[in-house]
Amino acid sequence: MAVTVVLYFLALVLALILVAAAYLWWQSSIKPAPYDVMFEVREGEPVRVSREADGWLVTPADGLRPTTLRLGTSPDALDAASAVTFANGRYHAAGLPRPLQRCFFEIDFQDGRTLPSAERVLPLEGAVNFRDLGGYDTTDGRRVAWGRVYRSDELYRLTDADRVMIRELGVKLIVDLRGDSEVADRPDRAPEGVAYRRMPVYARNPIGPLRVLFVRHRLDPAFKRLYRDTIIDDGAPVFGDVLRLVADPANLPLVWHCTSGKDRTGIAAALLLHICGVPRDTIIVDYTLTNLYADKFLAVLREALSAIRTPPGVKIEQLYPFLSARPELIEHAFAHIESTYGSVDDYLSGPVGLMAGDLAAIRRNLLAP
Repeated sequence: MAVTVVLYFLALVLALILVAAAYLWWQSSIKPAPYDVMFEVREGEPVRVSREADGWLVTPADGLRPTTLRLGTSPDALDAASAVTFANGRYHAAGLPRPLQRCFFEIDFQDGRTLPSAERVLPLEGAVNFRDLGGYDTTDGRRVAWGRVYRSDELYRLTDADRVMIRELGVKLIVDLRGDSEVADRPDRAPEGVAYRRMPVYARNPIGPLRVLFVRHRLDPAFKRLYRDTIIDDGAPVFGDVLRLVADPANLPLVWHCTSGKDRTGIAAALLLHICGVPRDTIIVDYTLTNLYADKFLAVLREALSAIRTPPGVKIEQLYPFLSARPELIEHAFAHIESTYGSVDDYLSGPVGLMAGDLAAIRRNLLAP
């Protein structure tokens, strides 16, 4: 009798292993979404300037032709000028003064327009997605001030030069939105003299490695549920605490971040820009800018996968939803807020818990006159 029970048990275990193997094989046969779909970047700003080894890359919207770039370390002191040249499909301005300092720009265009700009992405070595939330125009004709609030991926790989740059930016507070295990595995390297505060949106990631293995063909719906249930619904009080930090000028400039700087950080940034009156289309543009750095995030993911034994058939393309900041995700987040709470403003005054005075203080601190 005992032998029969053991045989039945072994047969059951073998059957389960075969079913799991067949399921994993079936998953490996599913074609993932294309790279250009998962990592779409929407363009909304008239011009974007980024740092290169020998100068500045100027990326204008279609139809704009930049001619001159003026720059300085303050928006009110643009004391250096450079001609913008066009070669190999790129607009470029030579000259890179004071590489550790933040630069601001005015750019002249062939049609007579002059537009202000600044580095949206700061060139840190150990954080690829450290971005300024300033510079966006609002629906009432104002502009979000540069250099008040930054968003980033995790900061545990900051180099000494990165820490100097963050101090040069005047950052007073780092807000870490990550959970316990993330912080324990990869603690921030906060620069000396910069305050650090943990404000986890969730303690444990509900999309863990084992779940990824068995539902990697449905990671996109899983991430939509993560946004709806865990980040937006359960995380509302945390977002209230985070946004109230911006209402106090003593905390500014500040930076908040999670792991890749797109999900928890992305929702916090979207809410802040909404409070400031930035149009929805522009908020979506800002969200998708994370996709500019998809190749760097994918390189880190490949390195992590090579260090562990991954089951046969697991394709890195099936893990794109981990890194993708697709417009559909943030659009889905806004749709959930509006269908569940009535409007984004109702969400902010309801479960997020912001008072009229908090909202007024945030706008007062961030909106340039």
